[in-house]
Amino acid sequence: MEPVMDAGMNQGATVRYTAPLQIIAAFVLLSAPFWLPFLLFPSRGISTPWDWITILLLIVFAFGAVMFVSRADGFLRRVMVVGLLCKLVACSASIYLAFYVYNSSADALNYANAGRIIATRFLDSGEWTLLQPVWSSNFIRTATGALFVVTGPSLAVGTVVFALIAFCGQYLSYRAFCHAIAASAADRRLAAMLLFLLPSLVFWSSSIGKDALSAFFIGLVCYGYARLDRSSRASYFVPMLAGLAGILLVRPHVALMMGIALVFPYLLAKNASGMRGMLVRVVGLPLLLGVTLYLGVAARQFLAIDDLSQSSNAINRVNNNNRSGGSAMDAEGSSAVRALSAPFLFFRPFPWEIHNVQAALASAEGMLLLIICYRNRRHIIMAVRNWRSTPFTVFLLVFLVEFSLIFSAAISNFGLLARERIMATPLLLMICVPAAQGRMLRREEEVSLEQWPDPVQASSPAYR
Repeated sequence: MEPVMDAGMNQGATVRYTAPLQIIAAFVLLSAPFWLPFLLFPSRGISTPWDWITILLLIVFAFGAVMFVSRADGFLRRVMVVGLLCKLVACSASIYLAFYVYNSSADALNYANAGRIIATRFLDSGEWTLLQPVWSSNFIRTATGALFVVTGPSLAVGTVVFALIAFCGQYLSYRAFCHAIAASAADRRLAAMLLFLLPSLVFWSSSIGKDALSAFFIGLVCYGYARLDRSSRASYFVPMLAGLAGILLVRPHVALMMGIALVFPYLLAKNASGMRGMLVRVVGLPLLLGVTLYLGVAARQFLAIDDLSQSSNAINRVNNNNRSGGSAMDAEGSSAVRALSAPFLFFRPFPWEIHNVQAALASAEGMLLLIICYRNRRHIIMAVRNWRSTPFTVFLLVFLVEFSLIFSAAISNFGLLARERIMATPLLLMICVPAAQGRMLRREEEVSLEQWPDPVQASSPAYR
């Protein structure tokens, strides 16, 4: 059956998004003399020509990879190129903030220093330092040390590598959206714009730290599950479980939330029937249940919880640790009271809660997300009403609910909130982006949902 597409709408969407892309690209290139020095010379005396050559090779490789993966979609190529340029700007900005705003007290510098010590000890004596416990911050320190063994102990190189890893995670999230959501070409363009260019997704994952690796591993889980949702091939369990293992090493509590969200669809989804449904229930469900139980044990050890009665104490402990300065939010409220604000997690701080420049930037992005959600409210309501229609939708909704409740209760600092919520923002965008399809179906009532092309086929030149 020939795909029915509204060429005028797709062409209009391309023109509408091309202008912002050109403006962003022009700004990044014209401002290069201001941001590039901070990337090449992060601090006096620690950059070498080898660092510059390594960064250049990484950039060339990254652009080559972008050309390859977007070879069938010219618009996606333009978005990814601009997104990659923005990543480099974000790398420079994160280094500048680490030295000149945070007075060399940023987490990225701590990880880089620890990695430098581990790499130097290994290169001098052949002795590898295994930090205990192996997860959370120690995993980042160990990974940074392993990287520095290969590249040399360079903050700039490490920053670029971590940023590129996060960029891969953004691409995986986009591919997950294309495979799992029956969206039109216009919707995919909007998803690409948001997933590659949303400021928080670009900036917070562009430094050495947990955010970059979390972005990659969560994208890997989403991609593996999106492919598994469309196919019964057992090989798609590999990226999904690899992503879960990675998140477990970076943030065990988030791995537990994601494990629970992955199990729910197999229990509740309506369309898991026939041979495929029996296969995933007999093989996949016990496997995921076992993984989830293991994640629960690991997360309990990470949070130092001996029994369930201590879970509220752990949340309060985390909240007290991150409550500080002018960025504090709901400072006097209990965890239960803060949990009531969970529906607004992605939109705060509100304009009346702004107390500094960082909060103003976070608020501007939150208002943008709020506008997107409001304009696509019919689709979101439909997704919630029909939440059992597809396993991937169940996965997205369950994880978003878990994330919103737990992080609303545990975080009382706007700065930390803006940083932590990038783990769930791509999943929120997958829920609220596809609205153009609904508009198109209302205009072409005779067209059924099954007539839309497969996302992979639609990216071929025949559909462009």
